[in-house]
Amino acid sequence: MPPDSRSAYALQFPVGPFPVIVEPSFWILSVIMGWSDRPEEVASWVAICFVSILVHELGHALVSRAFGATTWIRLYSFGGLCYSDRRHSKWRDIAVSVAGPAAGFCLGGAVLLVSQFNPPDNPFGRYCLLQAMWVNFGWGALNLLPVLPLDGGHVMANLLGEERKRLAIWVSAGVACAAAVAALVWLKDEYVALLMGWLGLMSLSDASPKVRKPRPGAARDEKNGVALGWTALGRGQEQEAIRLGRGALHAAENAHATAAARDLLAWATLAEGNPSLALDHLRNSPAKLTRPLTWALVYEALELWDLALPQARAALEKEPSETSAGVLLRVLLALPDRSEAERLVREYPWKQPERAEKLLLVGTASVEPAA
Repeated sequence: MPPDSRSAYALQFPVGPFPVIVEPSFWILSVIMGWSDRPEEVASWVAICFVSILVHELGHALVSRAFGATTWIRLYSFGGLCYSDRRHSKWRDIAVSVAGPAAGFCLGGAVLLVSQFNPPDNPFGRYCLLQAMWVNFGWGALNLLPVLPLDGGHVMANLLGEERKRLAIWVSAGVACAAAVAALVWLKDEYVALLMGWLGLMSLSDASPKVRKPRPGAARDEKNGVALGWTALGRGQEQEAIRLGRGALHAAENAHATAAARDLLAWATLAEGNPSLALDHLRNSPAKLTRPLTWALVYEALELWDLALPQARAALEKEPSETSAGVLLRVLLALPDRSEAERLVREYPWKQPERAEKLLLVGTASVEPAA
């Protein structure tokens, strides 16, 4: 899983309609994995990892976008993730999962085809070709293993269904542990062995039954958790709001209750400075029941302005308030054209016009949580 927060030193750029964020940890681990006394080999390895993993995630993003989702990509220490603003149906989710390795296989095939017509004639060229083959074909094959949370694990979980979730976890643990041993004994690849061993331990941890003692007042908190959570968040008690939100999520009996609990958790984790975790809560919420205001705030925190703008406009239309107007204004001020921001300051019936004018001047302000 990715870290909960994004570094201030992350590299950001668009690839077509897809915003891309590259964490410093991606570069650091890539250098460690490809370390050599030859600087050109280290540089080529990092470049191969970057291009190959980005193409892999673009495969996910393209198919997810074809199914109507808004997506963005994040590269971090152990690889990459493609985020979307909705959950797909079973077969569409399987297609999205398979698309990543398929894109890598296509890239590897293209490199292999070019090498047939123009084979490398020096050791460095042959080194680059071998590494490109390993990253695109070798890692792609590993990614299709039925191990959670790899792409093959998602395919397996979808095929088994929610009612066989525990079986999927046990299969994941078994395959991961077997792959770790194989990587260490036959491939002599410590990185793959470490990764598979770690994923196996994660699955075993998920498979172990967790016994919780009922806490006094737990039933009441789970029933009224959302309302109590918003009260706690309004008092600046983020941890208490998260605890209450988790209880409400555990007790949720329908999609509306789940969405309400996830919305609270998104606001609370966002208040703690964890926009990536807030995004995860939104992505796991019923898509049609999420609030545009929450999406706008999360995208704003992640500085994904092109994604934040339509959500902020929708938020002002569906939840007209100074909170929504303030979010839209801040997003507009982050864009090159400020004409819409100036129009919003003039035309919106602000209760505190001076606050909006100050926003227009300095481009920053804070917004209080609102249920």
